[in-house]
Amino acid sequence: MIYLIISYGAFVIGQNTKQVYVIYQNQVIDSFPTGTRAVPNYLINFSDTFVIVNSGGFFDDGSIAFVKNKNIINEILLPSFMNPLEAVKVNDKIYFTDFGDVFNNKIYIIQNFQIVDSIIVYKRPSSITYCFGYIFSTSTGINSDYSYDDSSFVHKINPMNNNVLNLKVRSNANGVKCDNNYVYVMTSGTYDNNFNPLNNSTI
Repeated sequence: MIYLIISYGAFVIGQNTKQVYVIYQNQVIDSFPTGTRAVPNYLINFSDTFVIVNSGGFFDDGSIAFVKNKNIINEILLPSFMNPLEAVKVNDKIYFTDFGDVFNNKIYIIQNFQIVDSIIVYKRPSSITYCFGYIFSTSTGINSDYSYDDSSFVHKINPMNNNVLNLKVRSNANGVKCDNNYVYVMTSGTYDNNFNPLNNSTI
């Protein structure tokens, strides 16, 4: 799955191989490691540095890895109760969502390769982006037993003071992107224990 496209090519995460593959003109021309922990989920870059979110999957713990010149320059090893999904850079800080191994309701803030703060949101935050001077994140509303609340939330966060405005949407909001003057939120709907859909997804 392609997470980042830039002018000279694309970077693709290989979850099973723990590699980021560099694609140029329809060819894989290079690769670099995603960190020591399993299941890389998300990739962002700034300047010449990549930040890779490793969720850990079901059998490992997660991490946030920083890669420069194809080398891991720092890796924040996360405790077992965390399950990070996505990240965004705002000024000199990295904000990442934590779905939680069992449950979590926080977005964590990294500065100078350390977790320095967190923001309380709603149940199991997932997607995150930055636009129009604000951070937008979704919380799925999924409980620790994987049942669903009747609604979920989009959070509009002011990065100057971490104040949060909560906007209620349908169940299982787990994708957010911005375009022009609009913020688009995807809700995936709800599912039974066999992953059969119980209601429709919406954007």
